[in-house]
Amino acid sequence: MAHIASYASHRLRSLTLTRCTSITDYGFSSWTITQFPRLEHLVLADCTYLSDHAIVALVQAANQLTHLDLSFCCALSDTATQVVALGLPRLRDLKLAFCGSAVSDMSLGFVARHSIDLERLSIRGCVRVTGEGIEGLLAGCVRLEHLDLSQCRSVEEWLDDGGVARWGFDSRGAGARRAVWPVRKVEEVKSPVVERPVDGQTTGVEGQAGEQKQAVGGEQALKEGQVPAQGREEASTKTDEPAKPAIPSWKLASKRPRRPRRPVCFVTQKDKGLR
Repeated sequence: MAHIASYASHRLRSLTLTRCTSITDYGFSSWTITQFPRLEHLVLADCTYLSDHAIVALVQAANQLTHLDLSFCCALSDTATQVVALGLPRLRDLKLAFCGSAVSDMSLGFVARHSIDLERLSIRGCVRVTGEGIEGLLAGCVRLEHLDLSQCRSVEEWLDDGGVARWGFDSRGAGARRAVWPVRKVEEVKSPVVERPVDGQTTGVEGQAGEQKQAVGGEQALKEGQVPAQGREEASTKTDEPAKPAIPSWKLASKRPRRPRRPVCFVTQKDKGLR
């Protein structure tokens, strides 16, 4: 890495270092003393020993990058993604597949605010991402055209709720996941049933008079500070009812007005063996 910085920094346009596991943060420390003004494409996939310190040195030396691949760099954290979003303003293609600790809703928020020219993003296998992070990303990156979120288990609910249909289309075409809309239950209209009087029960005018007496008695008990037995039963049943589940924040975000944008091509499932 030191030789590349010394002899090819001003000529290098593209560099691929896939599975170069011998490269560490120390190798990228030599990049801090020089600049790579023409470097636009950099692939560091499977460089598993790189940490956030290497990404900081990289961004300082090659801030003209338009394509960056950090897939399977498992030692990175949210800080690395934030540094990339803040330090690479020309970035158009970013791959963060299976960078478990480097991608979350918080780091995607930085991408949405600062990577305004981003067109393609891969966060495949990033299980910390939820529907809220996807909604914020799509609202901020208006030029985004391709988003790979396959194997992101935490966005399954967002997908089932029709998130893809709201923002674009599935890359699988006819076999794509379709929105599942809630089905409203039709209330059944019951016909009035005339109950026959049973021994010990009153009907007609006598029954109406008894109901009026009960109502007057209930009002009198309320005035005196007493709760009727029926009211106590209703109050106890209300307290026993389970609390309604909170609405996911991404559902609230999806209802906010958004800027016009192109439809996004989503990748929600990939064949086995594809990376």
